Amino acid sequence: MLSFVNEQGVSSDYIQVGADYKTGVVHVMVNDKGNASYDIHYPSSWDKILQTKEMDEKVSEADAFVFGSLICRDEVSRATLYGLLDKAEYKVLDANLRAPYYTAEVLLELMSKTDFY
Repeated sequence: MLSFVNEQGVSSDYIQVGADYKTGVVHVMVNDKGNASYDIHYPSSWDKILQTKEMDEKVSEADAFVFGSLICRDEVSRATLYGLLDKAEYKVLDANLRAPYYTAEVLLELMSKTDFY
């Protein structure tokens, strides 16, 4: 993944790397009516994102901070997200409604902290 990101000319300086969790695996099932359902394996590395000083700086310097609600399925990444939301000037929510990884309570809280959704 890091090689691909770098080949695209995107910096990988702020991508956390660890050996404990896979990047992410999702199995998509499509029924006979064409409706998709998802089996999102847990835990993945993006469930365990730890807030850093460098993240705080980048987010506070950014014109917009775009995030997905699915990051809230784990308390570690959720805490990081909430910390970064406090640093962001303008926040954009991408609501990912993937059962069982969301609750109305969390979505309403995110919406209350967001400028655009």
